[in-house]
Amino acid sequence: KQKAIFNKSNFHGEASFCESTFEGEAYFSGAYFKKCSFGMVEFQNIAYFNEATFHGIASFTGAIFKEAVFYKTTFTGDVDLSGADYLKLHISWQQLEGRLDSPLYSEYGLLTLLKKDKKWQMEKKNRKSLGYWRFIEWQEVYLRLIKNFNDIGDTDSADDAYYDYHRVKPKFDKVGMDSEEDIVGRGFLEKTIEWREYIFLGLTCGYGVKPSRALGAEGILIIVATFVFFLRKGSLEYQQEGGRCLRQCFKRFGNCFYLSAMLAITVGFGSLHPKGLLGKVVAIVVGFFGWMFMSLFLISLSRVWLR
Repeated sequence: KQKAIFNKSNFHGEASFCESTFEGEAYFSGAYFKKCSFGMVEFQNIAYFNEATFHGIASFTGAIFKEAVFYKTTFTGDVDLSGADYLKLHISWQQLEGRLDSPLYSEYGLLTLLKKDKKWQMEKKNRKSLGYWRFIEWQEVYLRLIKNFNDIGDTDSADDAYYDYHRVKPKFDKVGMDSEEDIVGRGFLEKTIEWREYIFLGLTCGYGVKPSRALGAEGILIIVATFVFFLRKGSLEYQQEGGRCLRQCFKRFGNCFYLSAMLAITVGFGSLHPKGLLGKVVAIVVGFFGWMFMSLFLISLSRVWLR
């Protein structure tokens, strides 16, 4: 019931606080954990882990936090937040990036969560339901963190976590009890759609949170079109002021770049026109994808600014 103070403590062996209850404030600031488990622990007050070091897996499976502070906390191994519940978790995505996925493949973390779920008790005879619940658990960890980052005002971490969630999602397969068990309800079609979203949304605009990627995709498109026009002789046409058209192969790189940029970010033609089948096909492709990338850039940028 009183304060629990473990500041600057060194736990060189295995430290297990499983199923403990801290009614008062808990202080672990500056502590060193070689291997620790806070599974099913309930923190009824604020828990401080400032500048603590977790060497190896830091397990918070099923833990309940009122509020936890992880400022300048160092994690050298994986972090298991499966089934954890919290109102506020003061932590950044930079501390957690790349450390959340591995624990979710563990049988212990999943089964600890499922023991409390009535639907799981009804479906436990279904062999493939375990793979389904692994995916649901993995998804819940990310979505809860994204909401937490927005609640504490760390929008950069929220954006990074949101992007990584969509980036990793297509790869989250074969997560059953053995390598041959797939996730229920996520077959070839679902995974194909997710990969398509990653290619057209993840790489081009970071799922709406990285506008610089859309601008970069636009630049790459313009450069590729520039080289196509430049290397393909006779693919451009020049129109003089008098209206007469003189066919001419432009070897000047600047003119080819000007046409490509005009096709990608403006409408209509100026003094330069695409010529021949290849030139017209390239113009159509550049115009379509150019406007698409520009739209994604403007939407992503406005979303960031408005927030």
